[in-house]
Amino acid sequence: MALNDILEAIRLEATAEAAELRSKGKREAESILAQAARAAEQRLTEISTAREEETADAARVVRNRAQLEVNRRLRRAREAVYESALAEVKTRLAAIRDNAHYPQVFTDLVEESRQALPEGRILRVDPRDLELAERAADRETRLKVETSLSTWGGVELWTDDGRRVLNTIEARLERAGPQLRQTFARLVAPITGGLE
Repeated sequence: MALNDILEAIRLEATAEAAELRSKGKREAESILAQAARAAEQRLTEISTAREEETADAARVVRNRAQLEVNRRLRRAREAVYESALAEVKTRLAAIRDNAHYPQVFTDLVEESRQALPEGRILRVDPRDLELAERAADRETRLKVETSLSTWGGVELWTDDGRRVLNTIEARLERAGPQLRQTFARLVAPITGGLE
């Protein structure tokens, strides 16, 4: 073979190899670009998901804070309503002597006290209840009446050795406090249902 033919064959072979290398390089470049595109798309998805999660987390935080504020305001409002109702109850109880049933209430309080402390001999009352107390003392000959209380109504019954039963309207209201609060909570629960 002539030198020109050998050179031509080498040139053709080199041209073919160059074309093959260009083709292979192009395929590798396309593959790298495709991988990069997939990686970029995946990263965008991750960023988007992360942002959505951050946004969802931020929204949950805002909702939770809002719910806490609603609950706090609701508790304050309920407490204000309870205190207002309690103030009305206290006003009415402070005027219990004006009620036509008060003499019977007073008698019942004396009887309860006597049952709780049969040894009681000193009946302490508000001076405004002196007449009712004297009637009770007439029925219970062992009772001595003292007008040493300042109360809405009711009695204190004492023994000679210092034991006592406190059965005043104020004391009964104080003892009923937890039950009143529970009853109030049950009454307002249907009104505010599900908010807390």
